[in-house]
Amino acid sequence: MPTPNMYAMRRPTRTVQTRLIRKRADCVNSLGVPASMWPTFMVLFRRLLLCLAIAAVAGGCAEPSVPRDLRALERASSPNDALACPPGICQAEADLESPRFALPPERLSEIVRQAIAAQERTELVEEIPESAQLVFVQRSALLGFRDTVWIQTIDLAPQSALIVYSRSNLGYWDFGVNRERVETWLAAIELAAIELAATPQ
Repeated sequence: MPTPNMYAMRRPTRTVQTRLIRKRADCVNSLGVPASMWPTFMVLFRRLLLCLAIAAVAGGCAEPSVPRDLRALERASSPNDALACPPGICQAEADLESPRFALPPERLSEIVRQAIAAQERTELVEEIPESAQLVFVQRSALLGFRDTVWIQTIDLAPQSALIVYSRSNLGYWDFGVNRERVETWLAAIELAAIELAATPQ
């Protein structure tokens, strides 16, 4: 006949408890948090994660202010953005040099719209006709944080070019996400332009 405690959860042995304590201590030491402050640190860390999740569900933080003409853009000091621009066009220093296209600005803008529509978790949120600018928002895969991307078409008759500015709305660092996005989007736009040129008219 089973005893009352037969199916009760067994307590860890002293050896297992010692290993768990050592593992926790190693984790504390690797983060540089004193052992006495570990409970407080964990409470604050959980609250931070909760706040970030709430911000994501609520739509993220307010979008940063950007001029209607990206040629006059003044970049923030925080390393959470990326700018691609043709040489000699932008007031701010660019991270990448954007290519020129043998297309009229109106056609290039349409190609941008189509190419970026295929990007995951991305939506067009604003059009600014007076400066030939499209504004997109792309959300992160994990928590849905919003990054804003401005793409402006520049008339360099008989050619045209793009200014692409991507910026995180939350956080101080972006760990290279915005630069990678700008490179990926420019590559997609170039591919779409090449495919268009190869299509018989």
